[in-house]
Amino acid sequence: IFVGSLFITPSEKKNSAVVVNLKIQACERLLLYLERIQYPVLLKRIFMPGMTRDELLMSLVQNVQEELEHNLAQRLYVGEDTWLMIQMAKDEALGTINAAFVDNPDSDAASIAQLLVSSHNNMIDKAVIKIKVEFNSL
Repeated sequence: IFVGSLFITPSEKKNSAVVVNLKIQACERLLLYLERIQYPVLLKRIFMPGMTRDELLMSLVQNVQEELEHNLAQRLYVGEDTWLMIQMAKDEALGTINAAFVDNPDSDAASIAQLLVSSHNNMIDKAVIKIKVEFNSL
């Protein structure tokens, strides 16, 4: 195949298709990560009646961190600005979680869970848009 002044061999074309597929999969996985750390989704998965405040806090923070750790390799396939937005969404999630506990020292785990369910992470919205833009440019 001739492209401009460059010849692309069949193996290079195949490798290019492989890389594009990996980038698509990375976008999918990172979108799933962002969905999974939204407070209603996160709490539905984590919260159990009878949890203590400390158990809830530890579980929420651990889950947000572990979810990202499972997707660290996806960083290879997205732009740095996209990855930065994902990290900012994670940081906002953790900041809101910690603030809910600090700002409500007398509330039990169920009350804090209810408070978080009604909260919104704006950085998740921005990161989703960034991923979609990157995906559409593939």
